[in-house]
Amino acid sequence: MARSTHVQRDGVAQVAGRILIAWRDGKSANLNQELEYARCLAAQTELSSMLGMSSTLEMERLEVLAGAIESLGHMRGKHAGALRLLEHLVATAMSEVNSEIN
Repeated sequence: MARSTHVQRDGVAQVAGRILIAWRDGKSANLNQELEYARCLAAQTELSSMLGMSSTLEMERLEVLAGAIESLGHMRGKHAGALRLLEHLVATAMSEVNSEIN
């Protein structure tokens, strides 16, 4: 499975960005695929955390991502809050990259 090798390398911000793109494209198959991918990342990261291999900040971000994907997965009601959280995860990562460059 090609996706499983990518799970180990992707950070929360990259996954959040792909979910946002899939959501905005309006194609439920793509969205479902990205949500499932995020669930796999969460499970794998949780295992790494139990083994002491994940940073606390990334774990906090993962918890935010998990809440957002749970909300989006219900496909009913308002999703504005979940989308805003995903946007924030992406923006924070971009800000960190910019500060590292400067």
